[in-house]
Amino acid sequence: SAEIRRLERLLAHAQRASLRACDARGALPPGSSRARVTTANARWARAAEHRDRILELLEASRAAVART
Repeated sequence: SAEIRRLERLLAHAQRASLRACDARGALPPGSSRARVTTANARWARAAEHRDRILELLEASRAAVART
């Protein structure tokens, strides 16, 4: 369905964003300030949570289509 395709596109975008945030977090040099580390962790966590929410919506949409 169109909704499933839309969610798949959103999921792909969210996965890329989560990976970018993870890479940025891992690229912080040793000795980075606590604020920079905390900010990088928060950005990564927020991106991962967004990705997970979209994945849940996608799975629910697929299950709804399978029931019909």
